[in-house]
This record gives sequence, structure tokens and C-alpha cells, in this order.
Amino acid sequence: MDKKKFGLMFSGVVLVFLAVLAVASFLDRSVIITGVNPANFTNVSGNINLSTTIALNNSDGAHVVNVSFMWRLKSNNSLMFNETLQNTTLNQTVFNTSFSTTSLPDGKYNISIMVTNATGAHLFLNHSAINVTIDNTAPSNVTLLNSTKGLFNSTSGRKFNISTGNITFNVSVFDKTSGVNRTLFQFDNASGNSFNLTGVSNASNAAGATYAINSTSLWNISYDVSKLRAGSHTLTILVYDYAVPNNVNSTQTLTFTVNTAPNVTVISSPQGGNYTASNGGGLLFNVSAQNSTTFTTVKDVIFQFDNATGNDFNVTASNPLNRTYAKYWNITYNVSKLVAGNHTVTVFANDTNANLNNTITVTFVIDKTAPTASVSCTPSSVQKSAAAPTCTCTTSDSGENQTGVKTTTFSPSLSTATVGTITTQSCTAVDYAGNEGSATGTFTVTAATSSGGGAGGSGGGSSSSAAGQFAKTVWTSILTGETATVAVENGEVGISEISFDVTKTIYGAWVSVNKKDSFPSSVVAFAGKEYKKLEISKGPALKEDTFENAKVKFKVLKTWLAENQLEKGGVALFHYEDSKWSQLSTAVGEDDGTYVHYTAETPGFSYFVIGEREGAAQLPESETAPSEGEAPTAAPSEAAPTGEAPAGEPAGAPAWPWALVALVVIGVAVALYLMKRK
Repeated sequence: MDKKKFGLMFSGVVLVFLAVLAVASFLDRSVIITGVNPANFTNVSGNINLSTTIALNNSDGAHVVNVSFMWRLKSNNSLMFNETLQNTTLNQTVFNTSFSTTSLPDGKYNISIMVTNATGAHLFLNHSAINVTIDNTAPSNVTLLNSTKGLFNSTSGRKFNISTGNITFNVSVFDKTSGVNRTLFQFDNASGNSFNLTGVSNASNAAGATYAINSTSLWNISYDVSKLRAGSHTLTILVYDYAVPNNVNSTQTLTFTVNTAPNVTVISSPQGGNYTASNGGGLLFNVSAQNSTTFTTVKDVIFQFDNATGNDFNVTASNPLNRTYAKYWNITYNVSKLVAGNHTVTVFANDTNANLNNTITVTFVIDKTAPTASVSCTPSSVQKSAAAPTCTCTTSDSGENQTGVKTTTFSPSLSTATVGTITTQSCTAVDYAGNEGSATGTFTVTAATSSGGGAGGSGGGSSSSAAGQFAKTVWTSILTGETATVAVENGEVGISEISFDVTKTIYGAWVSVNKKDSFPSSVVAFAGKEYKKLEISKGPALKEDTFENAKVKFKVLKTWLAENQLEKGGVALFHYEDSKWSQLSTAVGEDDGTYVHYTAETPGFSYFVIGEREGAAQLPESETAPSEGEAPTAAPSEAAPTGEAPAGEPAGAPAWPWALVALVVIGVAVALYLMKRK
């Protein structure tokens, strides 16, 4: 070949090569590939979406004819699969299809995308390379290891009780392709609600997204098995790899048993009841105590009594049928032996695995105090054949160990046909424990009403009385700071005057004094010698916080003092309050020859007794009152008349022997003096 032909041929080849490079460069710059799925460096399994978006920006109007996805196994660079997607519409840009990765073996792949356009079927190879791992195999070699606590191992059938506490469950797993992502420990919780716990990985295996690939990893949890329901349990281990979606290994299970405390149910008991000494004998406490899920033997059942404010004590229940798996346990106990108050009985049930149930309690009340009752009639005195007064029954059963009034019975049928003291029917109160208390009231029927004086305050007042029975004063008003007075003229009542100051203006107040022949049965008997029984009552307008400085003046016959061998200071006024008699501060006043007068201070009004002072000295028999017809002797406090023997000498001893002795002594002294002078 001559030089001319060779030069022409070489020039043509160069031009063609440059043209191809120019066209390829132009077309290559016009291709834009976006939105590729699967994304680079992902793990996939099962069916996936194979897709991409292609854009051709060249000016010749060419469009994409098809797009091919070429899967090459990286381990040997062999083409394993080519998926070509055809253009179905003009200017189509999005190409996608569903693709099953199960048609390819597990491993790491490189996906190349080849685009063919309509202008000469140009190929664009390896324009975009995607690195993907196909993993369709679940993790393998899932093995339960021994517990770090040494109480549990991979052998099924172990038993735990309520005192076992935390147990560590260990598992080893293996995944060749994408690595173990997580493990779940799934508890079925016997007959309860199932739940999952996420395992904690062995820190030495941490390696990012390629976690434990082609190697064994360790996972564990620690859990307090006593929180589980009693019964047979199945634990399932779920192991997930990094594929999307995950491959799961759920073949490994473990069974074990949890024995919790016996179930205790109250069958019959005095729960919530109120009992007294008369109705609390032989009460039955019966419970069902059984571990019905695992049928663990109940060893014993104990009833612990707190005995209110007394000492705790236990009573062991009997097994009535004497069976290994006994269900019913009971005791019979006389609760009237217990102290008064609120009681709690705790049931302790123990099984043979040392599980204890002490959550069941029985509560009840022991009330040994009867309610109190009182009856007051207003007005306390009426004329014969007039309208009967209104009699009101007041009951109370309050206190730390009392159950309250359950029923009150009082239906007075009153008559004013007879003059004298009328006693009402009984008012009876019954509390919730069955204790009963009762009382009666009295009022006076008179033939006529007599008026009497009395300080009535600035608003004025009116008084009424019945001879030897009662006195009453009613005030229209009593001004703040004033002293109100009730005067009692008849000595048979015992009280001569009542006075008190008011702390604020009171309207419509009244105070009455009533001589009593007896007190209601609910009132404790007075222990000393009694002179008078009395009741001082007040109207509702006069409240406890509206008066102060209350004083009671009374008088006692001197003959009664002598008959009872009491000095003047041996008498006091006693006030009944809080179910007991309290001695009031009492001062001795004048002696008018018939009566000795006294003044006492009282905190309030209710029942009173004029009687023997606590610790009062007794007069000797010689100083008691003379019998009828005898001349009275002088009181010890009075001065002896002239000529009588001084105190401490026998009464009536003559004075002349002592005078004779004195004269003899004087004569002897004179004789001795004269002899000396001689």
C-alpha cells in the first residue's frame, strides 16, 4: 500500500473514532438516572420493587426503548440474572416491576443498569452500579445456654417459686449473610397476657450494619420470674437478621413452671360486722386456700388476730378433709373474748415451696358499750288537764369503740289527769352491735301555777315553780355581760339559786331546776351519801359557749349532817358528765341555824347530786344529833360557857380541889420564910 492510501485510511479511522466519541459524549451527558430501587448497600429478601427513573435531555427527541437490570454475583463476577423492562408509552421515564429475590442464591450482588434509546439502539453499560445483599435465609444455630445465675439451663421442665427472683436467659445465634439484627424473648405468661422482651447483645460483637456476619453472637435477658402467672410457661426465641423484610428464626422454645403463692378466697367470715359480748360467740372463719394452677400442696393456713389495742395472736386453721390438696380451711372463734375496738384478721397461707400469701384480711368491730339515752320534757311542769308537754328522747353511741345508734324506740303517751310527778315511757336505743340502753323522763302536773321572782336580764324574765319539785325562769333577753339568776325559794329542792354570765346577747333562754327521785338507768350510781338528786336543764338558745361563771347555791339541813356524821365541810356538789360523777369546787357559807349554805362552780348543766364530799371525815358518835326529847349539845366549833371544862378535860369536873392544893403550897412557902428569919 502506498503512502497516500495509508494516509487516507488512517485519517478516516481517526475521524470515525472522534465522531463516535463526540456522539457518545453528547448522548452520555443527556442520560439522567434517579430513584433506583433497591438502594445501594441494602439487604433484601423475598419480593422487592425493582425500579428506576430515566430522563433523556438530548435535542433529537429520542426516547428510552428499554431498561435492563443486570445482577452479577460479586464472588465470581458471573451474570446471574438480567431483568429488561420495555417502554410501554411514548416518553416513558419510570420503569418498575416486582422481582423475587428467591430466584437468586444468597450473597452480595452488583446491579448494573443499561439504557437503550430510540436513535440507533445505543447501549449505555454500567452507567449506575448498585451493591446489594440478597439474604433469604433465617439465622441458624439458635441455642439456649446455661443461666449465669446457675438456677436455670436449656433443659425444659424447671420449676420456680415466688422467691426465685431474677433469672438470666442466654442464647447464641448465627447468620451467614446479613448478620443478626435483634432477638426477642416471647413469654406466653401461662394463662395471662403474653409479652416480649428485647435481648441485649454481647458488646464484643458490635460491627455496625454488618453485625456478626458469618459468626456466632450472644444475646440475653434477665427477668424476675416471680412476676409471671402461676402455671406452665413456654418461652419462644425470635431471631431477626438485617434483610428487608427480616428473616426470622422462631424454632427454639423452652418450657418451665412457676409456682406462686396459694390463692386465698374468703368463703364465710364476720367481715364488716359489729359484735358485742352477747352475740360474738363461736363465729366461723372459713377460707379457700389452694394453688389451683399448679396444685402445689398448701402446708398450713394461719389466722392472725391483731386484737385491736391488745396483743396479737395466731390461730392455726384445720384441714377439715385431711387431704393433700385441701381447699377449705377454717376456725371457729368466740370474738367476744377480744378487746373492744376495730379488728383486722390476716390470713397467712403457705405452700410446700415456701410461697406465702398474706394479702387477705377480714375486718370487724367489737362494741361492748351500750348507747346512752335521756328524756327531757318541755315544759317540765303543766297544769292539771292541760296539754301534755313535748318529751324528747336523745340518744348517743359515739366513741372510739362504739358502732353508733341503729334504732331508737320512744312513743310517749302522756296524761295530765293526775297531780304529781309523771314518768314517761322508756326511750330505748340499740347500737349496731346489739347493745341496748334506755332512760325515762319526768314532768310535773300541778293544780295551779304560782309565779316567782328572778333576775331576768335587761329584757325581763318570768319564773314558775312547784312546791318542793321544780323552779324555772324564762328570759325575753339577756344582754352581753349581764348576770342571769334563777331563784328557788323552797328548801325541799335543795338549790336556792343559780347564776351565770352571758358572753353575748341571748333571746328566749330558759333554765329549770328539777328535784329527782331517781336517775335514768344509764346514769352511773353515786358512790357516797346523797342529800338531793337534781337536774338542771336549759333551753336550746343557751348554748355551752354562750355562758360562763355558772354558780349553784344550795343548802343542807343541819339535822341531815348530824344524822350522817358529817361536818359542815363534808358536803359538795357533784356534776354528771362523760359517764361519771365529778366533784365541783364547793365553798361553805353561812349557818342560819337550820341550814348550812354552800356555793359551787359548775362548767355546765345536767344531773347533779348534793352529797358527801370525797374523803370527808366522820364525826364521833358523841357528836351526832341527840335523840328526840334530849337537850342538844354544843357544836365543837362553838366556845364553851363559863365554868365548863376546857377542851381535853372531862366535862363536869369540879374546880375546888385545885384551889385547895394552891393554898397548901402558899402556906408551906410562908412557914419556911419565917423559920429562916429566926
